Amino acid sequence: MADTAADGPPQDATNSVAMLDRMAQELEDGGKLFDAVRYRERSLLLRKELFGIYSDEVAEAAQHMTLMCNTLAMHFLREERWDAALELLQKGEILTEPHGCLRNRPVRTRLRSVTLNNLGCFFKSRGKLHTALQYMQKALKLEARAAICDNPAGTHLNICAILSQLGKHSQAAEHARCALSLLREEIANKKALQQQQQQQQQQQQAAGGAGAGAGGAGAGAAAGAGGDASDATSVLAIAYYNYGVELEFMKKFGRALEAYREAVEASTRDLGAEHPLTQGMLRAMDDAQVAADKQAAQRARLQARKAAHATPRSPRSPRAGGGKHAAMASASAAYGKGRKK
Repeated sequence: MADTAADGPPQDATNSVAMLDRMAQELEDGGKLFDAVRYRERSLLLRKELFGIYSDEVAEAAQHMTLMCNTLAMHFLREERWDAALELLQKGEILTEPHGCLRNRPVRTRLRSVTLNNLGCFFKSRGKLHTALQYMQKALKLEARAAICDNPAGTHLNICAILSQLGKHSQAAEHARCALSLLREEIANKKALQQQQQQQQQQQQAAGGAGAGAGGAGAGAAAGAGGDASDATSVLAIAYYNYGVELEFMKKFGRALEAYREAVEASTRDLGAEHPLTQGMLRAMDDAQVAADKQAAQRARLQARKAAHATPRSPRSPRAGGGKHAAMASASAAYGKGRKK
């Protein structure tokens, strides 16, 4: 028995871990995700006792559970099961704390930014905008320091939506602009990767060393990269639309119209002209066109009035004592005489 304990954890304990994992998996497969989380949590606690808090076994289980908590929490959020969603997100927040069981910093940072972002979405849906903004800003700081993160453009767009609701449209527009910059860079990188894969495929075919099978694999990889770029394009359309909305709030109708045009172009290219999202953006673009025309007409009338007031009058001979001061003194004197009468 002493040798068994020295070699590793007791067999009964490892069997218990395996049993808990198996029950959790069966519940996941059966769609009972909330119950599955309970078993995953028990399995994680038992792993800590058996292997130590900083072991690879614990880290792997914690990573799986954090992802599961976030996925299920957002599912509950859509169903408006507020308490269950918050409980799961708070579990994810604890699991991703800096001095917790996730020792791989890039993994922990990525999971924590996802959790903080989702907590921001939760509090936004509950109308607690300032709390939501704090969580989103924390997520954005983590993403700015991370070498790899899931969706920094999405975080900027979430912050944009919250600031817009708070009436801070100038700041909201800046976050939409940041999202656009990140998305354009992402699309450019993925297109460059796609072109590189296509060039490699052509070189293989020219060399004659690659058969049809290799060529097919290269084409498949290139198509996959193109699909990812298309996904980014969908978000790009939304980013342009949000930017246009904020510019409209700021009465910058001409620039808003340009943003809506870009949004419609991206949405049409990716989703089709008849898609509801594209149609909504078209309506917004039409409204912005009307507003821009009205603004241009108002400016034209204002310039015409200024030009009329600026028309030079016939010169008068100056009075003794000088111009405006003399006229003011004369008017004051006349007013005084009038009062005496």
